[in-house]
Amino acid sequence: MSQGLPQNTEKISNTIVKELLQSVKRLQNGDISKIMNRMGLFYKYNYGVSIPQLRQMADKYEPNNEAAFILFNQEIREAKILSSILIENKKLSFEDARRIGVEIDNQEIVEQFSRNVFSQVPFLFELLESWIQGNKWNKILCFYSLGWLFKIQDEVNDNCLLWFKKQCFVEAESDDLLIQQAISFAMQSIGSKSDILKQEMTKMADRMMESEKKSVCRAAEDFKWLNAIY
Repeated sequence: MSQGLPQNTEKISNTIVKELLQSVKRLQNGDISKIMNRMGLFYKYNYGVSIPQLRQMADKYEPNNEAAFILFNQEIREAKILSSILIENKKLSFEDARRIGVEIDNQEIVEQFSRNVFSQVPFLFELLESWIQGNKWNKILCFYSLGWLFKIQDEVNDNCLLWFKKQCFVEAESDDLLIQQAISFAMQSIGSKSDILKQEMTKMADRMMESEKKSVCRAAEDFKWLNAIY
């Protein structure tokens, strides 16, 4: 990513990165960082800056993919979140998007990139097909990105909806709680689009509850609890 940039473009991007990281260090909060560690959110460097504060910082700059790529490559929590805010989705290539997704291995960063970036790219379906073959975090990213797609976009993406119906039962069999939560989030998001889709997701949850696999039932229970359907 960001290979062979013109010198002036690279200078601007590096300046943005430098200014943002300086702002992060000025706002660091060690107590929040410790709390996040106890919650299981581990980073090499975590300054404990809140997401609203990071959004306020990033809003001072125009979207800049080169700066975003530099930030993403930092082993710093705040840099990665800022990266997700600074990316200009319309100019993001499929290959760069796929590569970023493969490198994500943290629940908070999954949520930020799925909401800010991947739910808004035109090639999400192709990303889903690629990531679902990957590791646990790739699978989680699939379902959160799809969930945010249905929350944010006005129109229903039929390809993504069919993909979810196909993969839902398969991946729900995982004993990983985070994957189950991601599936429940996607089901809730799809169901929120219309009464018809809510009925469809409720029927899917009913079928999942009949499974002999406890993990499949657990994902359905999460959906039913979120929607108070019992």
